[in-house]
Amino acid sequence: MIALQAACESGVAGVEFDVQFTKDGHLVIFHDRNGERILGDPRGMADYTLDEIRRLDVGRWRGREDRIPTLHEVLSKVGCSKILEIKPQWRDIEDNFALEKAVLDHLDDMGSSLGLGYISVRSVESLEYIREHSKYSVGLMQKKRTWEKFQALVEEYGIHYSQIRIKSYPKEKLPELIDKTKVVVYFADTPDEWKQLSELKVYGILTNRPYPAASWQNLR
Repeated sequence: MIALQAACESGVAGVEFDVQFTKDGHLVIFHDRNGERILGDPRGMADYTLDEIRRLDVGRWRGREDRIPTLHEVLSKVGCSKILEIKPQWRDIEDNFALEKAVLDHLDDMGSSLGLGYISVRSVESLEYIREHSKYSVGLMQKKRTWEKFQALVEEYGIHYSQIRIKSYPKEKLPELIDKTKVVVYFADTPDEWKQLSELKVYGILTNRPYPAASWQNLR
């Protein structure tokens, strides 16, 4: 929560975060597949109950106390636009769209808007489910797909938002994709990286350094 609120306060247009299920079916915000890097624990969010998660300190590795927030808390307290990534943990969630359904229900119940953002998914099946069952904008992540495969999916499914890792997508091919879809690229963590991507006129640039990036926005 500290990171999300600080990012919004830095002047960026929005924040990106991952939504996962707890063991008892609550929605929490956590990026990693397990707690090894931050908690020194190999278990993932799906191995904890919400009460157990409430007792975890995920800020200690950065020298300050912080807790894992729920989706409800983030939607209530984070005011800028949001890219909400669906990150399933269990195989049956991916099969029956339980996580997608829970997220959509939660957004509807809170009357939430993602602003300039969208729901980010990994599979075409998940994308189609969200399109069929909601009014929210949805985008597809490139992940391990080749640029040829990803471009073909963009055309076949008329994908409105595409989220790509720039190191795995040829920069010279990016204009072809930009002509077909709104492209969000990660990451640009230096002025040179920011300049290169902004000159391509992508829809959005993700960065791990929002405060200095506020000054990079004028680089052309």
